[in-house]
Amino acid sequence: MDDNYVCEIPDVVSLADKSTKIDPVLAERWAAKNERFAGFTEGEEIPEVGSRADFSRKDTELAKTFAKMQKQAKRGSGEAERCQLQFSAGQQLEQTAPWGADGRQGRLQWSAVVLSDLTIDLEVRAVVRTPPETEGSEGVTEQIVLQRNARGVTFVGTLDASCDRRLGATAGDKKIRKEVLSVIFKFSNSFSWFTGKEVELVLLKE
Repeated sequence: MDDNYVCEIPDVVSLADKSTKIDPVLAERWAAKNERFAGFTEGEEIPEVGSRADFSRKDTELAKTFAKMQKQAKRGSGEAERCQLQFSAGQQLEQTAPWGADGRQGRLQWSAVVLSDLTIDLEVRAVVRTPPETEGSEGVTEQIVLQRNARGVTFVGTLDASCDRRLGATAGDKKIRKEVLSVIFKFSNSFSWFTGKEVELVLLKE
């Protein structure tokens, strides 16, 4: 090895890196396609790659969900956000998705995948508020578990504020609905003492 070689170790931060860079798997597939069709002559039809490329690591339900999210966002039916989260060995991180102005309407879909087929722990909670019984008073804020803490490679879920049964409540004889303030994704790599992880989290708010 060259004695002058310097290895640069990237800083690991606790905030999400909201990135639109090409997924490494997609880049590999582009390279393979370019190599495959390098011998084509002018005028020959080359199969489309970009719009049909699947940026997931494998053809799973997660990949189908990602594709559906992208199509919905392009049609203008929602706002999609893709975040890349980096974890050092033993690190924990919380990523919060604010709900919006009306906590009793709207739907949030999420998909998370750990790259390189590694695993991570994830628990998903919603911060909700019970409307006050009298005007001018503050409601009660609490957290409800949407997905219990589990270890895995892929995670998929949905919260619909208008019809989710966990948001139902009563005030005397009156039925009311709790308002969603935000959704918290609690990632943990605390069980891994030596291996860092990278997670891609995709959110679609409708």
